[in-house]
Amino acid sequence: EPAVLCAIVRIDSEDFWLTADGGYLGPNTVCGEFADIKPSCAVTDPGLEPITSDYEVVINVLQHLTQNCVTAGYSTATGFFSKKNTGNVGFRLRHTLFEVSLSICCTLTPVLISEPISFERWPLTKEKIRAELLNLKSTHRILPLPAYDLEDRLIRPASYRRVLQGAIVEVHFTLSHWPIAAAKQDVYIADIEHIRLLVPPTYTAASKKR
Repeated sequence: EPAVLCAIVRIDSEDFWLTADGGYLGPNTVCGEFADIKPSCAVTDPGLEPITSDYEVVINVLQHLTQNCVTAGYSTATGFFSKKNTGNVGFRLRHTLFEVSLSICCTLTPVLISEPISFERWPLTKEKIRAELLNLKSTHRILPLPAYDLEDRLIRPASYRRVLQGAIVEVHFTLSHWPIAAAKQDVYIADIEHIRLLVPPTYTAASKKR
């Protein structure tokens, strides 16, 4: 069982792909198929005291972990840590949207929800990829983002951008290390366990696609 880390952060309003479909528009060099998509976002300093002081500790801990969990002769891949023009250091979180179904009869997800997940009604950036989504119905199940609002209610998939983009949240996540032999690089990935909204965003940026 991996250790679960916790931090209070602000979800970046610009580098935000934590939507119901991760902005997927079809096969590309990043995602060969819809089943590969991992909705993600960058997170950074919440910008509120005394939380900002704690955030510095979070970054120091993550840097310590990544610097001490390395493979001999490998370089560190870019992409986990980021640095904004303000100088603030952030890091990237991701969510696994699809899981291979052990049984085609299984329709429940690990997240407690009030209604069944529907492949036919799952929110998409472009309806043209609905057919590709439906092709996964017999082999995969959808895992909704375990994100909760101020009243501890699960945030609906269609509302991820409106509620989370630019918000201050408490996020619980695991940190994984993957040595990639072909590239001789160490890759670090933070997978979301769950998110709780603390301070709603003050604005919503325009939708992006990829």
